[in-house]
Amino acid sequence: MKDTVSLRLEENTGQLAQDLSVKLNSWNDKFFGPEGAVGLAITLRNESSRALAGCTFRLDERFEAPLSDLEVFRGFFDGNKPWGRASLDPGETVTFKFHHDNNNQLIVRASDGGFGSAIGIPGKIGVQCGQSSATWSTGG
Repeated sequence: MKDTVSLRLEENTGQLAQDLSVKLNSWNDKFFGPEGAVGLAITLRNESSRALAGCTFRLDERFEAPLSDLEVFRGFFDGNKPWGRASLDPGETVTFKFHHDNNNQLIVRASDGGFGSAIGIPGKIGVQCGQSSATWSTGG
């Protein structure tokens, strides 16, 4: 069962929070780790008429990765492949999943090389594109 997690805008520098919509869904993923492990689907949509470039993705203000490194599902035969670019075109939507079938949990790392836990929903989701950034709180 998937649950939509409410997001609350916590911080916004520049125009990013107006240009980007973020949606978070979660589900129990017993194959992802110990009891309490959750799978996440984080959907980003560029709502603006211009490209968002130079984007970095963050979880809990500690773990981050360039958007280009995050994996997306490319279909049954191609599987999960890196997004391949740090941008979103106008009107473009992409969903990054964090669960037992991909490596995104290992791609989003802290500066010391550590990575987050698969247990629980992150407290914050952040995106920075160029000089603009926005952070949403999940209440998790």
